[in-house]
Amino acid sequence: MRDDTVSENHVRRLVSIWWAVPPHQAPRLFLHTLVEELLPSEDEGWRRKLSRTFVAMRNAFRKRSHHERALGDDAHLFPRRPRPSARARGSRP
Repeated sequence: MRDDTVSENHVRRLVSIWWAVPPHQAPRLFLHTLVEELLPSEDEGWRRKLSRTFVAMRNAFRKRSHHERALGDDAHLFPRRPRPSARARGSRP
């Protein structure tokens, strides 16, 4: 089995949604996943996110394992957690 490229990995995560869930749920989940890809991780600022993004674009056709080695610890940041709704925070609607 060969190592995916950086771009193949990102495309696979987005496209696989259309096969993994019922068709009526796919658009919403696709948009949610796309937003998670574009926003910084939970404890990451925009400067760090943009830096990682530029490295990913530069390495788009390199093997993912090489890209992850170049990023070091930044390669394994967790996705952004959803913000609690106003109701969950205790605000009144």
